[in-house]
Amino acid sequence: MRPSLLLCLGLTAPLFLFLFLAPGCGTDTGTGTGTTGDPPDANDGKLHPAGNGTAVSEDAACASLLDGQAQQIKSLGGCVSTNPVCPNFLRTQSGAECLQYDEGAVKGCLAIYAEAKSCTDLSTARNDCYVATIAGSAPKGCP
Repeated sequence: MRPSLLLCLGLTAPLFLFLFLAPGCGTDTGTGTGTTGDPPDANDGKLHPAGNGTAVSEDAACASLLDGQAQQIKSLGGCVSTNPVCPNFLRTQSGAECLQYDEGAVKGCLAIYAEAKSCTDLSTARNDCYVATIAGSAPKGCP
């Protein structure tokens, strides 16, 4: 082999080893409730209320969350906002249809909505509160 080729291989080999052997993208080191199928990254900037392991349907979870938002909008004197309708409100988070959601996480997001002191706070809470899914509830067709 030519010396320049050996030098090039010697300099790039550590980079390739680092890229393939080092933990990084795609590994989840965050702590979860143990109920989520694919736990979100703990450093994603979202709020992740603790779950309780009790499954609720997509329809029930979504309706509860939108109702909680509507109640808080009313208590704030009315806010102008646009929400996705059910079931798309939750599907934008999970990226899947017909999953089951953690009841404790739903209640946690409702509590976060109720703490909003302004319409801006409520909008931020709605966008930042992540509702955990139940592990193994991958869609098998909608009911």
